[in-house]
Amino acid sequence: MYTDESLIAFCQRALQTPSFSGRERQMAELMKDKMLELGFDEAVFDRLGNVIGTIHGKRPGKTILMDGHIDTVDVIDEAQWTHGPFSGFASILAELTR
Repeated sequence: MYTDESLIAFCQRALQTPSFSGRERQMAELMKDKMLELGFDEAVFDRLGNVIGTIHGKRPGKTILMDGHIDTVDVIDEAQWTHGPFSGFASILAELTR
């Protein structure tokens, strides 16, 4: 179960984890670990490095598919940032107020 504090801590950790395109393995590991911690039935990597998490339903019915991405673009000039791009919560606030 998540609390506000644990959700913020996870978001901070995710934002502090570089995940530049083509170099997302560390972020993928973080996501896979979180899926398993949350009780996913399985979390695996495919041959391209995507994280695939599965939760098996208890009843027959339709399947839900959710998709997202974890890569970011490279930081060109970190000196232009008010807060470092991997500073955590400050990055959340900066992103939300852009």
